[in-house]
Amino acid sequence: MIRLLLTAALFITCFASCKKDDGPQGERAFSTMEPQNDRALKTSSYSYDRRNRVAIFETSDVTTEDFHSEMIRFDTTGRISFTYVSNEFGNVGAKAKEVEYDAEGRVGKVILFSSYSGLKNGYDSLAYDNGNKIVGIYHYEIDGVIAPYLLTRKDLMVRDARGRVTDRREIPVYRNTESTRITTISYTYDEKPNYKGASFTHFIFDAEESAGWMSSNNVITKTTQYPDGSVQTITNAYTYDADNFATSMSQHEQLTRGGTIVSSRKTSYNLKYTFLLPSDL
Repeated sequence: MIRLLLTAALFITCFASCKKDDGPQGERAFSTMEPQNDRALKTSSYSYDRRNRVAIFETSDVTTEDFHSEMIRFDTTGRISFTYVSNEFGNVGAKAKEVEYDAEGRVGKVILFSSYSGLKNGYDSLAYDNGNKIVGIYHYEIDGVIAPYLLTRKDLMVRDARGRVTDRREIPVYRNTESTRITTISYTYDEKPNYKGASFTHFIFDAEESAGWMSSNNVITKTTQYPDGSVQTITNAYTYDADNFATSMSQHEQLTRGGTIVSSRKTSYNLKYTFLLPSDL
């Protein structure tokens, strides 16, 4: 079972260290995902501070003219306190998210800030099972200008015996009434270490991709069934090094509607890592 890692010491995934004479020594952690052949496609990267904690997350997608970078700030106990935008046109320095913890020390709420006004825009509330595994994310947004926060969507998750997210249901909520137009997402996995490490830090940046931070292995297929009958299928194929870490990923993304292929795209990425040396801090 995967337990949620919340303390600063555990925010970096517990990757196996390299063998003594196999090159760089230290803890192995994800660094960069970049396209192999087309520099205009999406990239993502993590940077680490002197205490080996994820400190900066960057993502870009030139095809949609999107570039975003967030920096994490920690409280005096070493827990994530808030993040702010460190590089985005027009929004540099603006607070992006703020983290609140429950009585048991778990993340209970992630407050979201508007990139336009800098004001609180909503929050994600997390629900846990008896094993401290997240089973629900409840999205609240401001209803109008002065109305209170209202529940707008429920994300409910199903896990297998190994704690991996196998299904996620996105249920829209309108004025306290659940919609029947539900989006269902299913996942399958390989048996290798998750290249991003299943770090909870990933949730701070990308709550939508649950499997990327909740599961110990790499996603092979992600199938999304939309209410209108459309189906998006993403299939990943990996190459691995001698230590079973993914070094590249070939991704095939296909959208069908009524059994007809609407779009199809294939992309290959290189996955790179950094080695985090022991810190005395």
